[in-house]
Amino acid sequence: MSRALSWSEISTALTCEARHAFAYTGHLTGGVALKRRATALPLSNGRAWGAAVAAWHAFSGHETLESAFDPALARLDALRALRDSYDADADEQADRGVWLEPGALAERESWLSEILEHYMSTAVRLDNLTRIEEELDEPIPSRTGVRSSSRYHFVGFIDGFTVDQPGNEWVAEFKLRTKLTPVHLVQLSRQIRWYAWARQRQTGKRVVGVIVDERLAAAPKPARLVQAGRPDILRPSHAVDQMTTPQAYIDLCTEYGVEPHDDTVAALSNREWQKRIPIMFEPGELEEAGRELVSAAKLIRDLDSGERYPVRNAIPYICNGCAFREICADPSDRLYLETLYELTEPKRLRPELMEAA
Repeated sequence: MSRALSWSEISTALTCEARHAFAYTGHLTGGVALKRRATALPLSNGRAWGAAVAAWHAFSGHETLESAFDPALARLDALRALRDSYDADADEQADRGVWLEPGALAERESWLSEILEHYMSTAVRLDNLTRIEEELDEPIPSRTGVRSSSRYHFVGFIDGFTVDQPGNEWVAEFKLRTKLTPVHLVQLSRQIRWYAWARQRQTGKRVVGVIVDERLAAAPKPARLVQAGRPDILRPSHAVDQMTTPQAYIDLCTEYGVEPHDDTVAALSNREWQKRIPIMFEPGELEEAGRELVSAAKLIRDLDSGERYPVRNAIPYICNGCAFREICADPSDRLYLETLYELTEPKRLRPELMEAA
């Protein structure tokens, strides 16, 4: 049997072995793996964002139009991709017996659409982006590195790729963040290297780097008004932390006959709503990524077999956001597990695993 490894599973195992056991092996829950019935909101939002932004960058016009690019049609295509992604997540949840509250899906779409509209009005489109709407699926190297492993393969999903002027390929990843990631941490990311490694193995063409395009999960708000001594008198706020644009602030000051503050204009002008970080790989980096995946496979092998007993609470600060926090201390109550989770077969036993060639 060929065992699939993903970025999500590997990062879970490296972060918390107990969490990995709950989600993948079932060694702490009587042989059943647990899956949240409701799709995590950040995951659903991230999927919709990646699909929508990739559609916008990749839009190449319509066969009935002479123009290669029409901004209005590209906008509609992006919004359609956003809706389709949310609808697919909602359908998947419904299959697991979870239905969204009335209006919840429309509220999510409206929120993300507002962010997308601002992004499309300010971002520079990537040239020649090609969307990839299927998984990467590549055998990882064997332990000796001489050939491909017949026991483990790495799967992942990238948003697309683009080819630069000299003909080099770049993987493109679109991320929605509550806080933009410092550049040095993006440069250290293993996920982008593993995806680039898989893409290079898939096509046989060299991948020279990854373009990481991050967007803050917020849209500009109207410039703020505050009380001017009396509740019935308002004036523009000069706070530098307000989530608005410099033009909206200047326009509001003009409307109220107030002189804009230079430091406020400067702070609002310097706010980063999104940033694009190109990461070029040094020679040998993707080869190293393959070696890392070999090590990851060894860890998953030991966790799968039970040879390595999962350690609980190794990094306590991550517990608050864990999907298994409620049952971590005592996962023996089967009825309680069934209430909170869908009980599934451990990943190593799932029927979708294919016979190794």
